Amino acid sequence: MDRVGAWRTDDDIPTDPNTTLLTYADDTALLSTNHDPVLAHRNLQSYLSSLEQWFKRRAIQLNETKSQNITFTLRRITLPPVFYNLTPLRCPLPWALLKPNTFLGPLH
Repeated sequence: MDRVGAWRTDDDIPTDPNTTLLTYADDTALLSTNHDPVLAHRNLQSYLSSLEQWFKRRAIQLNETKSQNITFTLRRITLPPVFYNLTPLRCPLPWALLKPNTFLGPLH
């Protein structure tokens, strides 16, 4: 995102009880959890849509080409893409090809 530091101190950034906004340096992550991945996906899309409007009012641009949507679930379902600015966010991993015991990295 451009101009990230410009909005970090604003108190009016949208919040959502089902989604968490996490920031570190110039990176931002949205986390939506639910036992039902469809509901988690729906909550994430809803929050992203409210953030999109907030960013537009402040002339902040999110780079859709650098943004990713990663879904972690044990269920074998395919969810539709998450959209920002009418652009589907890419899903970098071919989850259908991963085996259930695939190690994705260290846990801390």
